[in-house]
Amino acid sequence: MDVKESLWQLLHYAGYLLLLRCLLVYSYRLWFHPLSKYPGPFLAKISNLYAAYHALRMRLHLAAAHDHARYGSVIRHGPNKLIFNTAGGLQDIYQNDRITKSHVYAITQPKPDIFMIFNALDKRMHRSKRRIIGQGINDKAMRRFEPAMTEHIDLFVKLLSEHTRSKGFTNVTTSCKRMGMDVVGRLAFGAELNLQTEETNRFMIRSMIGGNYKHNVEMNGYVIRKITSTIITSVYIKTWLKYLAWLRDIIVARQKEDVHAKADLYSFLAETKDDETGKGLSLDEIWSEAQFFFPAGGDTTSSTLSAAFFYLSRYPDIYARLANEIRSAFTSSEQIHNGPQLASCTYLRAVIDETLRISPPVPCILWREVPPNDPNPAPIVIDGHTLPRDTQLGTSIYALHHNPTYFPDPYVFKPERFLPPAIPASSHPAFAAFSVGARGCAGKSMAYMEASLVLAKTLWFLDFERPDDRASDSLGERTEGHGQGMEFETWDVFSATHDGPNLVFKKRKGVV
Repeated sequence: MDVKESLWQLLHYAGYLLLLRCLLVYSYRLWFHPLSKYPGPFLAKISNLYAAYHALRMRLHLAAAHDHARYGSVIRHGPNKLIFNTAGGLQDIYQNDRITKSHVYAITQPKPDIFMIFNALDKRMHRSKRRIIGQGINDKAMRRFEPAMTEHIDLFVKLLSEHTRSKGFTNVTTSCKRMGMDVVGRLAFGAELNLQTEETNRFMIRSMIGGNYKHNVEMNGYVIRKITSTIITSVYIKTWLKYLAWLRDIIVARQKEDVHAKADLYSFLAETKDDETGKGLSLDEIWSEAQFFFPAGGDTTSSTLSAAFFYLSRYPDIYARLANEIRSAFTSSEQIHNGPQLASCTYLRAVIDETLRISPPVPCILWREVPPNDPNPAPIVIDGHTLPRDTQLGTSIYALHHNPTYFPDPYVFKPERFLPPAIPASSHPAFAAFSVGARGCAGKSMAYMEASLVLAKTLWFLDFERPDDRASDSLGERTEGHGQGMEFETWDVFSATHDGPNLVFKKRKGVV
């Protein structure tokens, strides 16, 4: 027997062994695994390739909602993963002292020893980081920052009508994303990014989408992350590296100024000291926090606003009621600012909450687990289900927000569902636009303030409607997926990404 024939025989044996291994592993996962009794898609029971495939297509949120509708409220979405589509599951997972973020979040670390608030698995570390970030975006800080935010919002409103005059319509996603990044750049580092008026820094929007997409695919296909990472990185690598270098340059430039030269988040980060070592944050640590803060602070609110404009343009009665509320509550544009008068616009808040429900800016599954060092030897109990300690747990926010048990007619835009005597969104057990528990979004107050000011100022100065041109009228409208009718189309890249709607904005007569 020559060498070539021997090698060929070895390959045959190796192939048989691999096939046998696959049969044994898949048989175990199908019939003997502790989670084998839970229903779910066949491929999801035996492999994480199911989730990776839908994450690659940016449709994991739709797949989760579809699978819950088909298989039930508790389903297996990976060999060792369960997702819950119940309010009880949501609370038991994300309000549980024994549970922390999944180990898959570690793939978002820029360096092994550098953590940000997003991927800090250690609860003490997370509390410390949240306390620091919270100082820069709490209610007091937002009152101080509001004049700067208002500058960017006023420019946004001005440009809406100008874009319409020059092009015939305005792509709301484009305008909202640019405005959102201008706001967060000013808030984070006092930086004037000027995305609304200049081309120079607009590349960062595509860069962030690419980075989020890469991380989302890796987190949901953790075992094959090296393969998927290579594929996605080959597409986004140049613009992603450019973005990271650009972000570091902004931080370095801010470090050269006095710490308190600007009312920004950096002024809090720069003076932070570790409780144990007494050391301040390094450039890498501030850079790491910025990588999270820019998309979290700018991209998510722009998604909410884009969706709100979409639904208001599709529901004329809701548009008319909201416009009337805004135009009756104020007598001049100078009165439109954060405070009791704006807070009295209850229908405005209901419109924002309903937008967050039907088009959550973070539609994905936020994976959680019991950490390996948990001292409690008992199994974990989620919504009455006793589960192995190593189970990956989560809730699809998109699926839960479209569960008719909690939100009747879930694909219909109904702000009234959050008006008295109904349960407000802030206390609704199945409303999780900002997640829940200790890991919930720290920028909730900022998001509500920005969205309220943008919608109020837009409706004060402008009227808007769908364009007459039917060719551009459907941009942003889902025509596939659930087939449930009119819905703003979003793609799941951990956060939501989208395009449109295209709308026509016109100045109101006699309003200055």
